[in-house]
Amino acid sequence: MSRIRTLLILTAAVVLAVVFGTTASSRRAVAQNAAPGTPVSIVSPVPLPVRDVRTEVRTPFQKTGFGAGAINVDPDQRLTIEFVSAFCDWQRNSPDIAYTVTTTVGGTHANHYFFARLMGPETATLYRFGNTDMARIYADPGTVVNVGPSVCGWTLSGYTAPR
Repeated sequence: MSRIRTLLILTAAVVLAVVFGTTASSRRAVAQNAAPGTPVSIVSPVPLPVRDVRTEVRTPFQKTGFGAGAINVDPDQRLTIEFVSAFCDWQRNSPDIAYTVTTTVGGTHANHYFFARLMGPETATLYRFGNTDMARIYADPGTVVNVGPSVCGWTLSGYTAPR
């Protein structure tokens, strides 16, 4: 019985040491210059506003158009496009259709191609094509984003952030 009791105590001590070792932090906790025993109270504002300082301030962006379009990026904002959608009416017996979103980053222009998929006949002479795509496309402050061709309706969404 004494041997079982000793094993149980040793097992419990090892389990407690493992639990304490995995949950304890090696960093030191520091308070805000409060006298020992002084409680901390938040007077105003309540609730306390909190934000992640590691994440930039983002403003939602959304633009819709039909045909070739140009979007001017504010000179103090960087644009990030995260979602692209379009529908295009295209002549039957024509090749598949692609449209582009053209941006400039670091002085380099780039065409981002999106290939519309056949949705079905729109009229006796037209097919309807469409797509929805997630993306991550950047445009520098003060540049122009071009969207085309002229037979498509499109929507771009994402966010702007200070440069």
